[in-house]
Amino acid sequence: MRSLYYRTVKRNRIKLLGKVLRCEKLNNGELDGKRFCFIPYNGTWNTRFAFDGLTALWGTERFSKALNTEPRNVVMQLEEESNGILAPDGVYRWYFWCESCY
Repeated sequence: MRSLYYRTVKRNRIKLLGKVLRCEKLNNGELDGKRFCFIPYNGTWNTRFAFDGLTALWGTERFSKALNTEPRNVVMQLEEESNGILAPDGVYRWYFWCESCY
């Protein structure tokens, strides 16, 4: 099974592996129309943090795909762009997505 999935956010939702997922921190279409790299968790992270059924928004699709193909200066620029979208004030608010976040 693949570990990375690229999806476009629509109405604060994505469809991944046959499920409709959303993030409880999104309310106003903040990420609508943008493509991101998502990584589903298939097990538990440790005994304190159970991540079954959650999916992490890793970063933008462009940044993810550039890591192994683009020169370092381009990757650094795309990382800044990705961070500007996901953490405009330095705080990540849109990290975990799940079915039960409705």
